[in-house]
Amino acid sequence: TIGDYGNGTGSNYGPLYLSMWTDNRGTDDTSDDIIYSSRKCGVAGLGINGIDPWCFSAAGPTAEMAAASAAGAVAAIKGAFPYMKNKQIFSLLALTADGYLLGTDANGAAFTKENLVAYLKSMYSLPPEYNASQLSTNDYLKAFAEVYGYGMINLERAMTPGKKLYYYNGGKIVSAAGNAYWRAATNTVFRASGAFNPRAASISAPFFDIIESVDGTMQLPRVWKNEFAIGPTNARGLYMGDVLGEMRVRDDNARMRHLDMGDLRFSMSASDKAYADNLGGLDTMELAFDAGNLRFGAGYQRNFTDGAARFDGMNNPIFGLASNVMTTDIEFSHGRWALRARGFAGAVTDESLLQNDPTVSAQYAPARLGLVRGGVAGMGWRGDKFTIAADLGTANETDTVLGAQTGGLLSLGGGETDYVDVTAAYRLMDNVTLRARSTFARTRAHAAGEFILGVSDIESNALALGIDAGGFSFTVSRPLGVTRGVLQYAHAEYDVVENAGGKYDLVIGDTYVADMDLRPAHREIRFSGSYRHSFGDYTDGALGFIYRKNPNHTADFGDEAIFMLKFSHRLGI
Repeated sequence: TIGDYGNGTGSNYGPLYLSMWTDNRGTDDTSDDIIYSSRKCGVAGLGINGIDPWCFSAAGPTAEMAAASAAGAVAAIKGAFPYMKNKQIFSLLALTADGYLLGTDANGAAFTKENLVAYLKSMYSLPPEYNASQLSTNDYLKAFAEVYGYGMINLERAMTPGKKLYYYNGGKIVSAAGNAYWRAATNTVFRASGAFNPRAASISAPFFDIIESVDGTMQLPRVWKNEFAIGPTNARGLYMGDVLGEMRVRDDNARMRHLDMGDLRFSMSASDKAYADNLGGLDTMELAFDAGNLRFGAGYQRNFTDGAARFDGMNNPIFGLASNVMTTDIEFSHGRWALRARGFAGAVTDESLLQNDPTVSAQYAPARLGLVRGGVAGMGWRGDKFTIAADLGTANETDTVLGAQTGGLLSLGGGETDYVDVTAAYRLMDNVTLRARSTFARTRAHAAGEFILGVSDIESNALALGIDAGGFSFTVSRPLGVTRGVLQYAHAEYDVVENAGGKYDLVIGDTYVADMDLRPAHREIRFSGSYRHSFGDYTDGALGFIYRKNPNHTADFGDEAIFMLKFSHRLGI
């Protein structure tokens, strides 16, 4: 970039200048010498005698390379602003060139003519015949235009908002502090949580600014067309290490430890995976007080579940939203009935959409998207063969797209999810049990972003059916997905037109509020199964599979299948 060119010391080369060389004609008489230089703009830079100024400068070791650099700059601008015509590209290059029309310094401070001249002298050298040190401010700017025209083409200014961005605001040129939204828009997908998993879609959110020369003779709006993706992307795979760790080869947890002190029990378990978490791979920890019909407990869970495996679809899908959770709970039992309540607080992670990358180590930790807290209360009935339970719960997100309470580009302004969760089990025979789970959720969101104007209540559900038969387990499930919900966003078309004064105006038309249906076109169906077998007192094995049809509620990236085989042989005295 121009700013990094150098200061004339060490390996730096000082101000830019026109290449000059001398042909001394092979004689000692210097009157015959011919001095050559790279092209000066001359009249083309000054715009006199009825000729409009059109000259720019571009750096290159030869004139041909400089011309190629200028042509490449025009091609790049055509790619960034395809709507611009040649005259508009010309104006954009002029307004953003490193030259006599430059309005502010890199920090956004408005240039005075004196400051601008000082800046140009530090960056560019006029040929000796101009005797630049003796020129007045106005004469120097005129001389600069005669040599360099509008100045050195600067693609950084011409194309990038948020980085040395100059735009017109309230009668003066100012520099933006930054436009992170624009930079994020190119590759960012906004995923909120398991409660908000809409179809893959995008909304258009154009950005514009207006740049103007210091003297007011030139003005041009710039428009960037940006698409914000909502919903799933190709980052869809289950993380193999976690899936394999969930598949146990035997019913007991060999790494479970507990300490009983009368009615008080302290227990903890560690993962088979060696997490680099300074906790020794701690999975769960609980302190519980059990006094007959009444039980109190408080604990920690790395992966928040209600006892079911995370990947077979039988886990509470709202719980599956959170990880590294602190919990507190109470349960009261009376005969076949049980009443319970639980509070929780933890992190929202992107774990449901982790990529399956075999190069990732077992120490992988999913990115934290935000925080979640909530509570649940319910009751259950247990018979000789039939068991049923129902829970009412709520979860509130913060710092996620759903949970951001103020401002933000795509903030939905709130993330309160209420849900009903019902589980049932029927023991068909001694070693055969049928299981079922259904979850219905409603998420309230109040739009507070710059482009999203409204969001209806988002309804979602999840269903699962399973069977356990001896060492064999099989589940078919439909993970949590949106069944009803509409997102409203502002739509507009922008055009840049030339006005009567030769400047360019921004024309905004075709404005309306657009609706985007959040329901996915495809719902994921997940099949999972496992078979565990004991080969003796010390040796066990397990075979498992997971097959995902339309992973993450999209058919764009194919299906996913995981097959697993584990053996365990215990050694010791």
